[in-house]
Amino acid sequence: MRVRFLALILLIAFLSSPVPTNRVDKLFLVYMAADNNLYIQGMGDILEMEKAKKDNLKVIALVDDKTGTRIEEITDREEIIEERKNEDSGDPEVLFKFLNFALSTYQANEIVLVMWGHGDGRNFKGRKGKGICFDETHSDFLTIGEIKDVLSKIKERFNRKIDVLIFDACFMQSIEVSYELRDYVDFVLGSQTYVPLDGLPYDEVITTFSESKSDLKTLSVNIAEAYFNSYNNGSQGNENVTFSVIDTSYTDEIKNFVNSIIPILISKDDVLSVREKYEVPMNEKYIDFIS
Repeated sequence: MRVRFLALILLIAFLSSPVPTNRVDKLFLVYMAADNNLYIQGMGDILEMEKAKKDNLKVIALVDDKTGTRIEEITDREEIIEERKNEDSGDPEVLFKFLNFALSTYQANEIVLVMWGHGDGRNFKGRKGKGICFDETHSDFLTIGEIKDVLSKIKERFNRKIDVLIFDACFMQSIEVSYELRDYVDFVLGSQTYVPLDGLPYDEVITTFSESKSDLKTLSVNIAEAYFNSYNNGSQGNENVTFSVIDTSYTDEIKNFVNSIIPILISKDDVLSVREKYEVPMNEKYIDFIS
């Protein structure tokens, strides 16, 4: 009787766990919050995705714009998998459902997730307007805490992290953001400052991912280089841009370092004059300690 009961428990556990129906080597996921004034740029980025090389790779996107919300596979064209009502891309449940669908459908060795839209860094204490994926129709956005909760559920459900998280949005690369997501993502890529309207060069980024035979760190650096090259008289013109790669395995060390220098800074009478020497990347809320 005990043996049968144990077998029943194991069967229930098996049936309740998602079983991916398709095996792929690599999965490139895009969560596109384009229900705002970036709608045209979103259309352009999808065209770039269509041009990319996709050997052993699937590109799956949730596109939320002013026409509605849909999940698509991007091949050499848009192939709609599921159409939905106009959902709120600033709702963490929408993000969870998308990731749950993608990881339940495709079993991949490597996963890159792009968070696409307007961004404004970490959600500091009590301040409004800090986050990413601003949805104008619903007047909502995702905070870093909400993203963290979603990725935590995904890790628990599928027993894996997201390998590379790319923020295609302004002001999303910071110590605070990478620290919050350290248990759920291996590498975080993004800009410390503004991102041009053209954003990532998706044809080059996806092709880089498709052709990569290296480790995740090298892949992340190569994606960053593709971004820089596209704005250095490349496919997206010539603009001053910032972009960096954070290995989240080092975020505890970075946090300890920052905590160690804070008492020194606040004990100095001339801390305000010191602050003025640091580069302020076009937004007074952020300071670059490396400058």
